[in-house]
Amino acid sequence: MPKTILQLRIELQHIEPLIWRRLQVPGDCTFWDLHVAIQSAFAWNDSHLHEFRPLGRRDGTPRFGMPLDDFDENPPLHGWAHRVADVLTRDNLRLEYEYDFGDGWEHLILLEDILEAAPGKTYPRCTAGERAGPPDDCGGPDGYASLLETLANALDPDHADW
Repeated sequence: MPKTILQLRIELQHIEPLIWRRLQVPGDCTFWDLHVAIQSAFAWNDSHLHEFRPLGRRDGTPRFGMPLDDFDENPPLHGWAHRVADVLTRDNLRLEYEYDFGDGWEHLILLEDILEAAPGKTYPRCTAGERAGPPDDCGGPDGYASLLETLANALDPDHADW
């Protein structure tokens, strides 16, 4: 029986021009597996908290991530214990993913297609995208915009450091 593959488009929000990736992940991947794939695709360090949640919902709706004792009155569900395909379906095409709550890197995840695994291919894999991801710990969208201004101005006193 062919293995199911989820084709996802991950868009980094609040950045222009858009930074995005197309990932293909096994249909049985967990939210933890997807988190790791996104970290690789954006070349981040996985040194901050994260969570997945239904689009636009921050109330009591189930979230998936890494629960920490004494951190949250309504902790997210264990990401490694829940499959993405049980939440992201043809009837529910979109999710949010937030990485680094201090910097606030918000992503839109869109289920583009459900495919059969291609013979000889290894998953997860990144098949497309545009623009390099911002460096980890650069201050979120506003800090990244400031970083780009600094890099564009050779006379800026911080230019050489960056």
